[in-house]
Amino acid sequence: MIDAFSNPYFGFIGILTSAVGSVIVLSLLVMWATEQVINLFGLKKALIIAYRQHLISKKGHQP
Repeated sequence: MIDAFSNPYFGFIGILTSAVGSVIVLSLLVMWATEQVINLFGLKKALIIAYRQHLISKKGHQP
């Protein structure tokens, strides 16, 4: 069994891989959260646009 603490090279690789892994996980989480927010705002925007179009068509004149 390789002891990571006695071998500095393996310890460095372990730290590097765990850091890289956590960065990847964090970036994936951030991307997912951003996508959710964009979807939410996109939906809200679409509803507002649809509502405005509805009001305009109700009045019967184009902007």
